Amino acid sequence: MSTTQAATSKPAPAKGGSKAKKSSKASTPKNQANAPKAGAAKAAAAPAAGAAASGAAAPKKYPVRQQLTVGRTRAYKEKAPTKRLGKRNATGTNRGAIRLAQTEKALKVAKTLQKGRKVNQTRKVRTSVHFYRPKTVRSARHPRYPRFVLGRNNHLDQFDILRHPLTSETAMKKIEETNTLVFIVDLQANKHQIAAAVKQMYGVLPVRVNTLIKPDGEKKAFIKLAADVDGLDVASKIGII
Repeated sequence: MSTTQAATSKPAPAKGGSKAKKSSKASTPKNQANAPKAGAAKAAAAPAAGAAASGAAAPKKYPVRQQLTVGRTRAYKEKAPTKRLGKRNATGTNRGAIRLAQTEKALKVAKTLQKGRKVNQTRKVRTSVHFYRPKTVRSARHPRYPRFVLGRNNHLDQFDILRHPLTSETAMKKIEETNTLVFIVDLQANKHQIAAAVKQMYGVLPVRVNTLIKPDGEKKAFIKLAADVDGLDVASKIGII
């Protein structure tokens, strides 16, 4: 070997020189902390690279709201429940079960209405054409003080009932022809009271009493006497003739 060859040739590197450098770098504390992270990144990138190499399409990305809807539909298709029950509310009751029970009840009622039910109805037999309101309890009044200082005197005696006899030509004609006396009587007096008053005052019992109210508001009474009683004698006793 010449001197020129010895000068130009480089010394051969040692076999473990490069490995020793790499091992020295990995042995530093900073490199030891970053080593697990690098390994995890390589492990995550390996399946993606394999999928790209195999030609499979990447999963489609949706917005946040659409992701929720897509996820629900997928879960529903995967489970495919026979009866869909709702979530439990705060009280612990199942809303879906309640809706299902209400639906079954409604279907049962609809079936009953469609089928119809036999009802025996009885009608009340009415024997009168008048309709009266039902009778209610009416208790007697017990006022704390009297509403009137003096009592009301509604009693009609014979002098109040028979006011005066009529002396017109038609009245005198009735006495002669039909044996009937004509009186002006009280407006509140009825036929029974008029007959009783004639009997008390003149001692004659009338056969029939007819009354009417004139346009001026007075009440006229036609008192027919019996056949055995002479009307002219009664009229003279009264003082008409």
